[in-house]
Parts: sequence; C-alpha cells; structure tokens
Amino acid sequence: MFLNIMTPRHTRLQLHRPKMQLYKNLQALQLEDHPLRLQFCRWFLQKHAEIQNFSSLVLATDEATFTRNGIKNSRNTHIWAVENPHAVRRNHFQHRFSINV
Repeated sequence: MFLNIMTPRHTRLQLHRPKMQLYKNLQALQLEDHPLRLQFCRWFLQKHAEIQNFSSLVLATDEATFTRNGIKNSRNTHIWAVENPHAVRRNHFQHRFSINV
C-alpha cells in the first residue's frame, strides 16, 4: 500500500542533499595495548573510590602536539555524504616521535 503524500520540491531536495559528516580520529591499537588500558581503568576506578572527586582533580590542558608527520588539525577534515557513514580514520601507530608544548 502506497500513500500519495505531496511534498514540496525544496523539502525533498533538502532531505536528500549531501551533508557534511565528520569522522572520528582513532589511534590504531596493538594487541599488547588492551591489558595496559584495562590496568589504567582499574587504577582510575580505585583512585576514584579512595579520593573524593578524583576525576575533577585530573587536569585537562590545551596542549599542542608536534610530530615528525607535522601538525594536523582534524577539525578541517570533513566527509560529504547523504547519510552518516560513521567513518573512522585510523592514525599511525603509537610508536612515533612527538613533543607536547
């Protein structure tokens, strides 16, 4: 059964035009990384139980990372598509040279 619903042309064009879709930068992990990440999570939960408001004591700073690959601004990279492709861009492996300023 089909419903004949009249939709204005400009509405149809807006529904089906490509939209800017952002992708996530994910670090390529190695097999030995999983136990270390699990160990860190357990340590963090233990500290959170021992020290009141431990998570608020963790500092988040605005840092710049310079690597031998150069400086990359991930906010300037976009994907244009009608539907969100849930795209993922893997970065290089962890073993690289970098300096935080």
